[in-house]
Amino acid sequence: MAHHKNALIRYRVLDRCFRNRQRKFSLQDLVDICSEALYEYEGKEESLSLRTIQYDIQLMRSEKIGYNAPIEVYEKKYYRYSNPKFSINGLHLSEKELKPLRQAVNTLKQFQHIEAFQLSPVILKNIENQFSQSANSANYIHFEQNQQLKGLEHFNLLFEAIADKKVLRISYLPFKSAKTRKHTFHPYFLKEYNGRWFLLGMSGRMDKLKIFALDRIHTIKESKHQYLPPENLDITQYFKNTIGVTVNPEIHLVKLQLTENLGNYVLSKPFHPTMKVIETLTNGSVIISIEVCVNYELKQLICSFAEEIKVLAPNHLREQIINKLNKARDQYAHHDKLH
Repeated sequence: MAHHKNALIRYRVLDRCFRNRQRKFSLQDLVDICSEALYEYEGKEESLSLRTIQYDIQLMRSEKIGYNAPIEVYEKKYYRYSNPKFSINGLHLSEKELKPLRQAVNTLKQFQHIEAFQLSPVILKNIENQFSQSANSANYIHFEQNQQLKGLEHFNLLFEAIADKKVLRISYLPFKSAKTRKHTFHPYFLKEYNGRWFLLGMSGRMDKLKIFALDRIHTIKESKHQYLPPENLDITQYFKNTIGVTVNPEIHLVKLQLTENLGNYVLSKPFHPTMKVIETLTNGSVIISIEVCVNYELKQLICSFAEEIKVLAPNHLREQIINKLNKARDQYAHHDKLH
């Protein structure tokens, strides 16, 4: 490892020399300067040979370490870059290749309010300089953000706990409870749905995966328990038949009838990847199917379209939606009586 680090130090020193047009550098000059730099970094003298620096130059010129440096010998004695703007620290990309990278920097800047994604102003400025990008350059993508969303203050700690495989002691307030409950939690993934963040992991007796909403978490402390990693957990497969984050192992073939207007919208933005069009009716409405578990998020989605959607199957979901809509109607009837 030390040998590798010393080589990197030499490459950086040589890079500075080859870019310097104010001085001429012979091979012996390069040996002496690299030796001085290693002494400065390591605090001990290291005897470098001409052969070592020659080999470094050969590697920097080649594709082996990805530099392809245009190092030339001039006046039969001195070394420099034939292109004075070249540097091994730069990204040597075409304008076409740089365009998506510039946009990626702008996109990254939109997540600066989340601590885990924050970059210091110095680092961000250096990245922008690498891509020759103005700090005020235009951005063409906008993500929905709510900087007042509760729970984001926990994001960085949770993100690092997952990366570092740390067990946590979490105080959590369930939605239908007045008291917080404490959990010894093994965090695995963070997932965003509908503008809220959720933590997926194993809790307590390790019998099943749990989902915690970040805005329901009160306190987080590190635990000394041994971290138990997920066994063969494919996060994509885990949520494969789920709308939202509430996973239920029982999968249903849900059939829905949509008005022509909603049908046109849903065909362009499917409710779920399993969506299929079963039939188009004479009045323009369509019947679709999705293979999903019946959960809170699915019912919330259906109710959000109210009069433009009708559940055909399964029957228990149909009855639940009818009850929800009746309660909503009763709310308005009760309000009218009061006024």
